[in-house]
Amino acid sequence: MIVKVLAAGILVLNAFLLALGLLYLFKRLTGFEEAEKRISEAFDFFTAGFEELAFLLTSVSVLGSLYMSEVLEIPACEFCWYQRILIFPLPVILGVSLFMDRDDVADYVISLAVLGLPVSIYHYIVQMSQLSTGSCSTAVSCSSVQVQEFGFVTIPWMSLTLFLTVIALALLSYRPQSKAS
Repeated sequence: MIVKVLAAGILVLNAFLLALGLLYLFKRLTGFEEAEKRISEAFDFFTAGFEELAFLLTSVSVLGSLYMSEVLEIPACEFCWYQRILIFPLPVILGVSLFMDRDDVADYVISLAVLGLPVSIYHYIVQMSQLSTGSCSTAVSCSSVQVQEFGFVTIPWMSLTLFLTVIALALLSYRPQSKAS
Protein backbone atom coordinates (compact mmCIF):
# COMPACT_ATOMS: atom_id res chain seq x y z
CA MET A 1 0.00 0.00 0.00
CA ILE A 2 2.72 2.49 0.97
CA VAL A 3 4.73 1.60 -2.15
CA LYS A 4 1.65 2.34 -4.29
CA VAL A 5 1.28 5.73 -2.58
CA LEU A 6 4.96 6.48 -3.21
CA ALA A 7 4.58 5.44 -6.86
CA ALA A 8 1.48 7.64 -7.22
CA GLY A 9 3.47 10.53 -5.76
CA ILE A 10 6.16 9.86 -8.35
CA LEU A 11 3.52 10.10 -11.09
CA VAL A 12 2.47 13.49 -9.70
CA LEU A 13 6.11 14.63 -9.73
CA ASN A 14 6.48 13.35 -13.31
CA ALA A 15 3.44 15.43 -14.32
CA PHE A 16 4.92 18.42 -12.47
CA LEU A 17 8.24 18.07 -14.29
CA LEU A 18 6.50 17.73 -17.65
CA ALA A 19 4.35 20.80 -16.98
CA LEU A 20 7.39 22.75 -15.81
CA GLY A 21 9.29 21.82 -18.96
CA LEU A 22 6.37 22.76 -21.18
CA LEU A 23 5.93 26.08 -19.38
CA TYR A 24 9.62 26.82 -19.81
CA LEU A 25 9.47 25.99 -23.53
CA PHE A 26 6.34 28.09 -23.95
CA LYS A 27 8.02 30.98 -22.17
CA ARG A 28 11.11 30.72 -24.40
CA LEU A 29 9.20 30.30 -27.67
CA THR A 30 6.47 32.90 -27.32
CA GLY A 31 6.88 36.61 -27.48
CA PHE A 32 3.69 37.33 -25.58
CA GLU A 33 4.51 39.55 -22.62
CA GLU A 34 1.33 38.64 -20.73
CA ALA A 35 1.97 34.90 -21.08
CA GLU A 36 5.59 35.37 -20.02
CA LYS A 37 4.46 37.35 -16.97
CA ARG A 38 2.04 34.61 -15.88
CA ILE A 39 4.61 31.89 -16.42
CA SER A 40 7.18 33.88 -14.43
CA GLU A 41 4.64 34.12 -11.60
CA ALA A 42 4.23 30.32 -11.67
CA PHE A 43 8.01 29.88 -11.50
CA ASP A 44 8.20 32.39 -8.63
CA PHE A 45 5.66 30.31 -6.68
CA PHE A 46 8.01 27.31 -6.69
CA THR A 47 11.07 29.47 -6.12
CA ALA A 48 9.65 30.85 -2.88
CA GLY A 49 9.17 27.42 -1.32
CA PHE A 50 12.14 25.58 -2.83
CA GLU A 51 13.83 24.58 0.42
CA GLU A 52 10.62 23.52 2.15
CA LEU A 53 9.34 21.50 -0.82
CA ALA A 54 12.73 19.91 -1.52
CA PHE A 55 13.11 19.07 2.19
CA LEU A 56 9.68 17.41 2.20
CA LEU A 57 10.35 15.43 -1.00
CA THR A 58 13.80 14.24 0.04
CA SER A 59 12.60 13.32 3.54
CA VAL A 60 9.75 11.24 2.10
CA SER A 61 12.28 9.63 -0.25
CA VAL A 62 14.60 8.66 2.60
CA LEU A 63 11.74 7.36 4.74
CA GLY A 64 10.34 5.42 1.76
CA SER A 65 13.74 3.89 1.07
CA LEU A 66 14.15 2.86 4.69
CA TYR A 67 10.61 1.47 4.76
CA MET A 68 11.26 -0.66 1.68
CA SER A 69 14.53 -2.02 3.00
CA GLU A 70 13.74 -2.41 6.71
CA VAL A 71 10.01 -3.18 6.81
CA LEU A 72 9.40 -4.82 3.42
CA GLU A 73 12.91 -6.33 3.55
CA ILE A 74 13.70 -5.47 -0.06
CA PRO A 75 17.50 -5.70 -0.28
CA ALA A 76 19.36 -2.86 -1.95
CA CYS A 77 21.69 -3.62 -4.84
CA GLU A 78 24.96 -1.80 -5.47
CA PHE A 79 23.43 0.93 -7.66
CA CYS A 80 20.66 1.44 -5.08
CA TRP A 81 23.36 2.09 -2.49
CA TYR A 82 25.05 4.67 -4.73
CA GLN A 83 21.73 6.45 -5.14
CA ARG A 84 21.08 6.31 -1.40
CA ILE A 85 24.52 7.78 -0.70
CA LEU A 86 23.54 10.80 -2.78
CA ILE A 87 19.92 11.09 -1.58
CA PHE A 88 20.29 10.56 2.17
CA PRO A 89 22.32 13.75 2.85
CA LEU A 90 19.79 15.95 1.02
CA PRO A 91 17.16 16.27 3.79
CA VAL A 92 19.92 16.95 6.32
CA ILE A 93 21.44 19.70 4.16
CA LEU A 94 18.03 21.19 3.39
CA GLY A 95 16.88 20.92 7.02
CA VAL A 96 19.99 22.68 8.32
CA SER A 97 19.56 25.32 5.64
CA LEU A 98 15.96 25.92 6.72
CA PHE A 99 16.94 26.10 10.37
CA MET A 100 19.88 28.46 9.77
CA ASP A 101 18.08 30.47 7.04
CA ARG A 102 20.89 29.97 4.51
CA ASP A 103 20.58 30.99 0.86
CA ASP A 104 23.46 28.99 -0.63
CA VAL A 105 21.90 25.52 -0.33
CA ALA A 106 21.05 25.22 -4.04
CA ASP A 107 24.75 24.82 -4.88
CA TYR A 108 25.11 21.76 -2.64
CA VAL A 109 21.78 20.22 -3.54
CA ILE A 110 22.37 20.55 -7.28
CA SER A 111 25.82 18.98 -6.90
CA LEU A 112 24.48 15.84 -5.21
CA ALA A 113 21.47 15.53 -7.51
CA VAL A 114 23.55 15.95 -10.67
CA LEU A 115 25.85 13.15 -9.47
CA GLY A 116 22.89 10.89 -8.71
CA LEU A 117 21.06 11.48 -11.98
CA PRO A 118 23.30 9.39 -14.27
CA VAL A 119 23.44 6.58 -11.70
CA SER A 120 19.65 6.36 -11.55
CA ILE A 121 19.31 6.63 -15.34
CA TYR A 122 21.81 3.83 -15.88
CA HIS A 123 20.21 1.69 -13.17
CA TYR A 124 16.77 2.16 -14.73
CA ILE A 125 18.13 1.16 -18.16
CA VAL A 126 19.79 -1.92 -16.63
CA GLN A 127 16.53 -2.94 -14.96
CA MET A 128 14.23 -2.33 -17.89
CA SER A 129 16.49 -3.94 -20.50
CA GLN A 130 17.62 -6.75 -18.17
CA LEU A 131 21.25 -6.02 -18.97
CA SER A 132 23.77 -7.95 -16.96
CA THR A 133 26.22 -5.79 -15.06
CA GLY A 134 29.52 -7.14 -13.89
CA SER A 135 29.87 -4.58 -11.12
CA CYS A 136 26.97 -5.72 -8.97
CA SER A 137 27.34 -8.03 -6.00
CA THR A 138 26.18 -11.63 -6.01
CA ALA A 139 23.68 -10.94 -3.24
CA VAL A 140 21.27 -8.76 -5.24
CA SER A 141 21.36 -8.26 -8.98
CA CYS A 142 21.03 -4.66 -10.13
CA SER A 143 18.92 -5.88 -13.05
CA SER A 144 16.24 -7.48 -10.88
CA VAL A 145 13.05 -5.43 -10.62
CA GLN A 146 11.85 -5.71 -7.03
CA VAL A 147 9.21 -2.98 -7.21
CA GLN A 148 7.25 -2.02 -10.30
CA GLU A 149 4.06 0.01 -10.18
CA PHE A 150 2.00 1.34 -13.10
CA GLY A 151 4.17 -0.64 -15.49
CA PHE A 152 7.26 1.58 -15.30
CA VAL A 153 7.74 3.08 -11.83
CA THR A 154 10.64 1.19 -10.27
CA ILE A 155 12.97 2.20 -7.45
CA PRO A 156 15.55 3.73 -9.85
CA TRP A 157 12.72 5.64 -11.59
CA MET A 158 11.69 7.02 -8.21
CA SER A 159 15.21 8.27 -7.49
CA LEU A 160 15.55 9.61 -11.06
CA THR A 161 12.34 11.60 -10.58
CA LEU A 162 13.51 12.88 -7.21
CA PHE A 163 16.88 13.98 -8.59
CA LEU A 164 15.23 15.75 -11.55
CA THR A 165 12.67 17.46 -9.31
CA VAL A 166 15.30 18.65 -6.85
CA ILE A 167 17.46 19.95 -9.72
CA ALA A 168 14.48 21.76 -11.28
CA LEU A 169 13.42 23.33 -7.99
CA ALA A 170 16.99 24.33 -7.14
CA LEU A 171 17.55 25.88 -10.57
CA LEU A 172 14.32 27.85 -10.26
CA SER A 173 15.49 29.29 -6.96
CA TYR A 174 19.16 29.53 -7.88
CA ARG A 175 20.88 32.65 -6.65
CA PRO A 176 24.60 32.35 -7.37
CA GLN A 177 26.76 33.44 -4.47
CA SER A 178 29.14 36.26 -5.25
CA LYS A 179 32.71 35.84 -4.10
CA ALA A 180 34.00 38.46 -1.72
CA SER A 181 36.99 40.33 -3.07
